[in-house]
Amino acid sequence: MTRRRVRGAATCASFVALALGVVGCSSSASKGGHGATTTGATTRAPSSPTSTTAAPAPATVRVSVAPWSLPHALAREVVVAVGNQLVVLGGTSVGGTTAAVLAVDATTGAARSDGSLAMAVHDAAGALVGGRPVVFGGGSSATTDAVQELTTAGAAARVIGHLPTRRADVSAASADGTVYVVGGYDGTNLVPDVLATSDGVAFRSIARLPVPVRYPAVAVVGGKLFVVGGATSGGENAGVDTNAVQVIDLATGAASVLARMPQTRSHATAVTLDGHVYVLGGHVAGSWTDDVSELDPATGSLHTVAHLPRAISDAGAAVIGSTAYLVGGEAAPSSYVNGAVELAVG
Repeated sequence: MTRRRVRGAATCASFVALALGVVGCSSSASKGGHGATTTGATTRAPSSPTSTTAAPAPATVRVSVAPWSLPHALAREVVVAVGNQLVVLGGTSVGGTTAAVLAVDATTGAARSDGSLAMAVHDAAGALVGGRPVVFGGGSSATTDAVQELTTAGAAARVIGHLPTRRADVSAASADGTVYVVGGYDGTNLVPDVLATSDGVAFRSIARLPVPVRYPAVAVVGGKLFVVGGATSGGENAGVDTNAVQVIDLATGAASVLARMPQTRSHATAVTLDGHVYVLGGHVAGSWTDDVSELDPATGSLHTVAHLPRAISDAGAAVIGSTAYLVGGEAAPSSYVNGAVELAVG
């Protein structure tokens, strides 16, 4: 039914986590058709700036294929950084939706089974809460409102709470101990409420998206929550996407459309790295892209700063230290990737 991925970084001795990376794997994801590159995907859509966040000085982004791969191809998973490792939770592959939890050393790529979810989900959101990986919502045969927490390495996760409504195709971003759950689909309608939680149990609505979406790229920087693109209707791969870049002021809850991209974008992944927000891959104007775009938080414009090894969408990502990792993803409909890509600034 739905899909999603997650981000987050922290330290926790009780978990072995995954260092993020992205590797496109299918030749069908190269330039043209589903592999269309980012010529028009780079976005400098000028519009009335509503954010006063100062943009960091432009940075050079280095992109490289990680020297390791996942044990099997996977997409629409949650990836959470724990110390120097990554925890990969759920997702979908050729075998269908999985409840498996995988721990991967970001440096060596050594991977092992690290327990399981209470229920199999894909297109969920995820974050580190209280030092533990937490998965919000997601879909399988149906969309769920369950919040699952992995409490002990190698053990089954437990359900610790419920979202106010069922939600899949959802994203999350964290800042200052608070997780923000954004976008998604309840099985019938898009969900506009932006939720905040500090424990995965109690949720409060802090804003409503002016343009409700599923499959958005989401990041926090400078006290602002940015929501880039997303789908406004349609299914998991072919739908109606938006070119809106939305912003929520986390101090006031004010939400607005900050800018319009030259082309629509959805199914991308966002990371905050060294004070910069990067939007990675996804669908641009309906085609897979390898574009790495930097977001200007003052204007909402995006510009291409690098390219992934292959066009990719629906990947999980996390940041460890000064490196972001994009893991797995799709190179075309149901064409899953087992590789990873490393991104560094400077």
